[in-house]
Amino acid sequence: MFKWALRLFFIGIVGFLGIAAFQSYQKGYFSIPDMPEGAYVISTRSGFRGIVLDAKVSDPIVDMHKFFRRLNLANPDRRYLSIPFDVAPWFKDVWSICNSPLEREREELQNSMPAELKKTLRNARLDAVCRFDVDGEEVLRGMIFSVPNL
Repeated sequence: MFKWALRLFFIGIVGFLGIAAFQSYQKGYFSIPDMPEGAYVISTRSGFRGIVLDAKVSDPIVDMHKFFRRLNLANPDRRYLSIPFDVAPWFKDVWSICNSPLEREREELQNSMPAELKKTLRNARLDAVCRFDVDGEEVLRGMIFSVPNL
């Protein structure tokens, strides 16, 4: 009986590790490009993937592999929301570079948002604007907002 319980335990561990590896693959964590020190990764179920360069975090992660340098782990007191923009289907899985917006850019983006989205993001803070480069042209990929994690 003990052997069967031990076998079920190991099958459960292997199954859990398999599911975790599959979810990490779906979010693109195995294809993260090289990142500078102080950069963090954010990836959502919608396919939005970004490397945040100048994030303000409460618990900086230093000297850790890029797989574990996730924005939500470095700043547990904030919850991050991504607003992906429509891009061509072949660009959906591209890693974008995210920076804090300039004040002028922040105002332009918030003024161009639909009223329903403004209402939804009423108490959220715009933390980063994400872009990627296509043949020398910058393509806007999305925005990252955060709210306090209450």
